[in-house]
Amino acid sequence: MKRFFKNHINFILFALIPLISCVIFAGLQGVMLWEINPYAIELGQWNDEVYYFKQVEGIVVNGMPLGYFGFNEGHAVQGTLGAWSICLLMPYVAFCKIFAITPYSFLIFNMAVMIFAFAVFYILARPTAKQSILIFLMFTAVPLYSRYILSGMVEALLFAALIIMAGFAVCFKKNGVSALTLALCYMLVVYFSLCRPWIFVFMIIPTYFHFKNNFKTAIPAAAVSSFAFILIYSKFVSPRCADYVVPIIDTYVFDILKNEGVVSFVKEVLISVFTAIKDILYYELVEPYIYMDVTVTYVILLVLIAWIAGVTVYRIIKEKQCNNFMDMALGTLFIAVAITGAVFVFYMIEQGSRHLAAVAVFVQIITAVYFMPKKKLVTAAMIILIFAIGWKNVDVITRNYVLPTDEDYFDTLPIEEDAARLEQAFEVVDTGNPWDNTVAYMYSNVDMNYCYSLPVGCGINICWENNLSDDFDDLKSKYVFTDYKEDTYEAYKNAGYEIIMQGEEFVLYQAQ
Repeated sequence: MKRFFKNHINFILFALIPLISCVIFAGLQGVMLWEINPYAIELGQWNDEVYYFKQVEGIVVNGMPLGYFGFNEGHAVQGTLGAWSICLLMPYVAFCKIFAITPYSFLIFNMAVMIFAFAVFYILARPTAKQSILIFLMFTAVPLYSRYILSGMVEALLFAALIIMAGFAVCFKKNGVSALTLALCYMLVVYFSLCRPWIFVFMIIPTYFHFKNNFKTAIPAAAVSSFAFILIYSKFVSPRCADYVVPIIDTYVFDILKNEGVVSFVKEVLISVFTAIKDILYYELVEPYIYMDVTVTYVILLVLIAWIAGVTVYRIIKEKQCNNFMDMALGTLFIAVAITGAVFVFYMIEQGSRHLAAVAVFVQIITAVYFMPKKKLVTAAMIILIFAIGWKNVDVITRNYVLPTDEDYFDTLPIEEDAARLEQAFEVVDTGNPWDNTVAYMYSNVDMNYCYSLPVGCGINICWENNLSDDFDDLKSKYVFTDYKEDTYEAYKNAGYEIIMQGEEFVLYQAQ
């Protein structure tokens, strides 16, 4: 009975790691979790949280937003969603259909899914007390994780997916595979690869352990999973994703491969990786204000990659160990290096940081389970290093780390009366032409938090001011949301627009 009670307490405490971490993070700011106000967020006027929320709201209420989401009046080939995969939004849609649809629903879902993920990891991996403490410390050492959970961003969903993936990896290593666990792992990888294609790298986990168990069934299972991902993503997901405001994936290295050969290709890849690492270390150590929290996940991943590689070499040379851990070492290093390297070569550093945060969570957990030394002082030094990296710039990067509350630290809370009027500004009706329900939001002339209050079901198209002002006569959006300027008003008026609502901080125009 005593052991039963102890096991359940350990399970509950482990599952509550994300909650405890968030309470600590908020408490250090003097904020209670229920005091967080999503409407007071400030991120340089660009607020992805609004975009996620309004798309989910449109799906929950109408089955799909009735206006276009996109950038500079662009839109997806099919449907009306923005640049993100519909599969990334559906878990939030399901949650909001069951409970409620408000910006607070996202925060609640993020916390719930993280608690669920830690609970599943515990069931799968059965960590020891020491491993549980190390995982807690590793997670708390990076406040960026808590900040994502306490937001309307979807990164927490990806954290949860890779935490469960880490649980499967440990479970397969300790207990072998079963038909059920393999099927669940394959499906997990495929689904979340449809959310973020780079997650497909994690297919190595079920495929490797399946191959060890039965290579005759592993090959067709991996092939079917791969085919399902490629088919669904190319035929269903990708056509429903609008182009981003600027290209964020650069495949120029393949042009070098085609035109200059393999040697030049390899040289350019190495130069890109070296340059990215050099820049990240410079901005982390010398100019933290420039990239703010962007460098944190990169530095943590680079440290963990070096750590796992060092521990592995040490065990091989000094302790003559190999078989018991080599597959976990090589697999984890492959995942971390492949995804980080791909970001360095093909992706924008700023955008890649968010994706790599989930990879960092995965690598930290695997490190805590398999690659911490027996010497307590060395372990303590490693934990202190991660804390130093994770918390280094929290006092500097206030706009990303300060939790939004009614105190309105950034003076970005909408004026309640104007926001309430905006909700009834126009009627969203399915006319067959989504542009009739699309609002061109002029970035960043108006606090984007007002977009929360735009009528339910409308689409929001983020547009640069020059894209609109250069093309007044050819605007496709029926509505334009911006500030008031006399010359701008005259231009809209001449283009056939009229003011249908004006608040203290915004103007909403409608085509006549």
